[in-house]
Amino acid sequence: MDRIELAGDERILDVAAGAGATLVPAAERLHAGGEVVGVDLAAVMVVRLRSEIARRNLRRARALVADAERLPFPDASFDVVVCGFGLFFFPTCRGRSVSSAGCSDPADGSPPAHSPRQLPPRVETWATHC
Repeated sequence: MDRIELAGDERILDVAAGAGATLVPAAERLHAGGEVVGVDLAAVMVVRLRSEIARRNLRRARALVADAERLPFPDASFDVVVCGFGLFFFPTCRGRSVSSAGCSDPADGSPPAHSPRQLPPRVETWATHC
């Protein structure tokens, strides 16, 4: 999260959030108006993440079970999309996926972590290394 410039009021989506290694630092950087939503396909990880959110009293964070390739959010719902450790979990890049939320793989091969200022107007591919 240190590589991303945040104003603090962004809506952030953390894909394959797991236990919150990316979500927690993101939530700690937010203030009024900001929110981070963590999604994970594994219900057990979401339970663990919800527990961590409660333990840390992160009022601007929530977690839910969702498939990153079939997200339950309208297009352009988030300002920033991050995926700290999960790209290798995605067998394909087809379907209604993170691309519609605005995530793409940077040229240097690092995990996707973009602010709106870094994204082209319409992102078609979110992971070039699938």
